[in-house]
Amino acid sequence: MRWYEFDRRNRGGKDISEALLDNSEAMRLYPGRPPFIESRVIYLKSVGRHEEAKAWQQRLREVQTQLRAAN
Repeated sequence: MRWYEFDRRNRGGKDISEALLDNSEAMRLYPGRPPFIESRVIYLKSVGRHEEAKAWQQRLREVQTQLRAAN
């Protein structure tokens, strides 16, 4: 499977925690490629969906904070 097939398969209505798992899986399978969430934010901004991109970034920060607190 190529990275763009992985990205296409994982695009869409994912919960942020699912996207984080996909993110780590994509980084493992395809080193050097931008992670899924960052790619999603770039895509949303490129098509003018800035509010949705901001929401993804904010939720990502919240989840990362929770993960750091749990460890």
